[in-house]
Amino acid sequence: MEVETEKSTYGVIFLLNILPLEPEACADRVQPDSPYSFENLAATYILPIEQILLSPLNTAGFVRNIYVNFGPQGYFELNPEFSPVTQPKDFVSRLQSLFANRIVECYGTVIWNEITDFSKLISSLPPNSRKIGCLHGTDAQGSNVVNLDDYVKNASDTQPFVFVVGRTSGHEIQGYIDDYVKVSEYNLAAAHCLIRVITQMETKFANAGVIFPVWNLNDHDPKTILFTFA
Repeated sequence: MEVETEKSTYGVIFLLNILPLEPEACADRVQPDSPYSFENLAATYILPIEQILLSPLNTAGFVRNIYVNFGPQGYFELNPEFSPVTQPKDFVSRLQSLFANRIVECYGTVIWNEITDFSKLISSLPPNSRKIGCLHGTDAQGSNVVNLDDYVKNASDTQPFVFVVGRTSGHEIQGYIDDYVKVSEYNLAAAHCLIRVITQMETKFANAGVIFPVWNLNDHDPKTILFTFA
């Protein structure tokens, strides 16, 4: 069975939802009265986004969409097929362009695009998807919270997963969360949370027979990509 056919019915979607801001020297403010700067946002989001884009899970085509909620600046969709910006100064420049123009393109390809309304984001999700709140630390306590590895292992192979990393409680996404998973009993940075989620999903698909890319760490060039199930 070819993965290209199967991927159309499942896969992974990420929503980075108002991540806790990383401290950074304040320089250009997003707005004159903003409590944070572009440097704050870059320090907060560059590594989590890089973790997703450079993962074998994404290289093999299983990341369907990436959404980012920057808070007052709104929701944006990031093209998972585009190479990440890994230099903080370049990421700051891209954020400045994004917030000014509400879209970023490169050679005619849309990299970032604004989602003007939260309801549009929700309606764009696959109807059979499960919206999963990723909890860790003291937030991960409760009878309705399932360990991440158990949840992923027991979930349907044909189910689209929507992992919400960041704020859930008290936010508009809370009413749409289907399940909560405990990623760790310790507090985690968003990038570390994503590493655990991505690793579990790669393990799930690998157990189904997917062979993921083998990376050359020197040049980030995938040497093996086999989109078939055993």
